Amino acid sequence: MNKKINLSISILCILEIICCFTPFCLDEEYWKYKQSMVYHGMSSLERHTDISIWGNEAALGKPLAILFVCAAILVTVVYFMRSLDHTAKFTDKAWLFAITHTAAMAMFLIYSCSFAEVDEISYRYEYGINWMSYIIIALNLIVLTLSTLLKMDKVPIKKQVFVNTQKETADDLKAYKELLDSGVISQEEFDAKKKQILGL
Repeated sequence: MNKKINLSISILCILEIICCFTPFCLDEEYWKYKQSMVYHGMSSLERHTDISIWGNEAALGKPLAILFVCAAILVTVVYFMRSLDHTAKFTDKAWLFAITHTAAMAMFLIYSCSFAEVDEISYRYEYGINWMSYIIIALNLIVLTLSTLLKMDKVPIKKQVFVNTQKETADDLKAYKELLDSGVISQEEFDAKKKQILGL
C-alpha cells in the first residue's frame, strides 16, 4: 500500500510541474500611464493576459519559480525512489522535502499576488493568480496530505510484550514429556524447553 502512495505522490508532482508550464497560472495586468512619469491615477488597463509562472518578470519572479519547480522535482524523485524500496539516507527525510515543496509554492504565489510588480517609465505590470494556480495548490495539498499520512504510519508504536513471570517447574517438564510422547511437540522443541526449565 505504501508503495502505491509513494508512486501516487510522484505522479501528482509530475502533474503539478506540467501545470506550472501552462499559460493559465498567472494573470498579468498591463497598465499604461497616460502621462509619462505621472502616477497620480492617470493610468488605464490596456491589456490582460494569462502567463505561466515563468512570465513573472518582477525581481524575485523567476528565482522563486525555479525554487518551486526544483522542489517539486526533488519530491518526485524522492518518492519515486521510495516506491522502488530504495534505501538512500535522504529518502527518510521525504516528509521534509514535501513541506519544503509546499513552502516554495506558497512563497511564489504570495509574492506574485502581493508584491510582484514591474514599473517602467510609462508602464506597470502587476500579477495575480489564475485558475491553473488553484489546480497547482490542490495538487500540492494532496501531496502534502499523503506524505503526512505516510509519515504518521512510520511513527513507532510501542507494542506491549506479555512475559510469563511464573517459573516453570519439573512438573511442567513432565507435561512437556507427555506432549513429546504423544507427538504434539518435536524432540527439538522438548530439548529446548528442557534447557530453559533446567537453566542449562
